[in-house]
Amino acid sequence: MKLSVFLTCLACFLAGVWAAFRYPAFEEPARNSSKTQITFGVILPNTLLITVARSYLKTLTESVETFTLSRHVKYHFKNHYKISSPFGASMSLNPSPTEILDVLCNKVVKRNVVAILYFTNSNIFGSNAASVQYLLQLTAYLGIPVIAWNADNIGVEQRVSESRILQLAPSMEHQAAAMLGLLRRYFWHQFSIVTTLIGGHDDFIRAVRDLVLESTEFRFNILGVFVLKGNTRDEVRAELEHLKKSDTRVILLYATKEEAINITSAAYELGMTGKNYMWIASQSVAGSGTVYSAPDQFPMGMLAIHFNASTNVLEDEMERAITIFFRGLELYVKDQRNHNQTLTHNLHCNGVGDTRWNHGDTFF
Repeated sequence: MKLSVFLTCLACFLAGVWAAFRYPAFEEPARNSSKTQITFGVILPNTLLITVARSYLKTLTESVETFTLSRHVKYHFKNHYKISSPFGASMSLNPSPTEILDVLCNKVVKRNVVAILYFTNSNIFGSNAASVQYLLQLTAYLGIPVIAWNADNIGVEQRVSESRILQLAPSMEHQAAAMLGLLRRYFWHQFSIVTTLIGGHDDFIRAVRDLVLESTEFRFNILGVFVLKGNTRDEVRAELEHLKKSDTRVILLYATKEEAINITSAAYELGMTGKNYMWIASQSVAGSGTVYSAPDQFPMGMLAIHFNASTNVLEDEMERAITIFFRGLELYVKDQRNHNQTLTHNLHCNGVGDTRWNHGDTFF
């Protein structure tokens, strides 16, 4: 009997913790306040670990309270707005369009959020780029500003959709600059670019080309750009034959780890992995796990870009994103051009209300 009661209490406790993670219970404003109530939405990676969920909640709660409950710093936005409880929703690592629509429309937008904080530190590269692209394009269509840390999709195109996104993860330009920095350090002027059809490969090529054009003191020469479309090793080897004929000795590689294994295996068969060749790979090839082991197929001396995308870093970025939101809100309130404007909207995904929040551009 005692064991049954204990298990029942334990189940209730765990359910309460999970509910608190999904629906963070921050300090609620007074209902009769004359100040405008606003809030922001938070989309977090789905996790089955209660300790991680509680850590996310703790980080979000403390970060928000730093601005909403602080008595040491006077913020002007407190004179105009009451910050309602930020709404938290979880999303799987590779969400379907239906799940994205459900989270965005039925769980976030309906709360009248004025910004969305989107976080994921997934180790999956490439396969879910289209899903994230879909999510960000929807937010652009709705006109809601987004503060994002999505380390596994740093190549997601933003120019095409004109998204209102502040990307906190290292951008594709950062990675390309690091690669070219290595070339500059060792006076390697000539190189080729090799990519697959991984999401963001166009952005990677564009970033490298833009940086090459901007480099005036050190002249770079791109010998070729090779977008590999083959799936089997034989198909990849046939495509790499053209790379071998270009006299390329330094290769910048942007692909997934699985694709890179196939590529370097084919390159080995063509004699392109010896001491006369240097391969420099992107973060997507190295991965972002805590335990690193290079596959045997990777050539000796291969270099790769890496940045930390652990849970601890994700929590740090949560704090930074919330700081950016409140600092932006403070600047918005202090700008006299916005005195007759309020951060409210009537957005609905089903066409009942507004389909786009035009004033979101101003807030962004």
